[in-house]
Amino acid sequence: MMSKGGVPNRTTICAALSPSAGNDYAAIQAKLDSCPSNQVVMLNPGTFTVNNYLLIRRAITLRGSGAGVTILKKTNGARERTSQVVTGTNGILTPVNPGSYSHDARPIIIVGPSRWPGPDNHTSQNLTADGQPGAFSVTVANGSGFSAGQFVLLDELSGASWQPTPAGFPSSAGVWRGDHVAWNVHNPLQPGDDSPAAMS
Repeated sequence: MMSKGGVPNRTTICAALSPSAGNDYAAIQAKLDSCPSNQVVMLNPGTFTVNNYLLIRRAITLRGSGAGVTILKKTNGARERTSQVVTGTNGILTPVNPGSYSHDARPIIIVGPSRWPGPDNHTSQNLTADGQPGAFSVTVANGSGFSAGQFVLLDELSGASWQPTPAGFPSSAGVWRGDHVAWNVHNPLQPGDDSPAAMS
């Protein structure tokens, strides 16, 4: 946010919600989807159950009533640590093993169009010339679809294809032609981790 001038100071509230004692995900997401740009979805004091991630897809603010006053929690998410202190530590509490319950590790809030957004090909442009080694800039045919502060994926046609893995290396590994491969070397050597050449 600092590259964009900090957190926007939005004051117009488009909707205010209170906890329902059930799963509040759908109600909050509906308000986020319908809130006009540069306005605020306000969460009143209380504990909101959010068992699916919320998507903030446009320039709006989701605001609580204060730290420890508005709480978002997942009934199927990570659990608080137990009250038992880990032996040999200075008061570190024992965590609950996620394997002992149904643990949903997804986040509660995502800023963007989806959890795993892909490149936006709508503004894709060709370079006017190949990029040069060591250069800090490239020139595109049309820069009208770009703006300062955006992340840009610079792609190249490499002609890469799958190649067999080196002799002696586990067959499950895959290497692309053109990849730069670094082999681990331990001292003493560790079978299965180190380069097959180092093992011979």
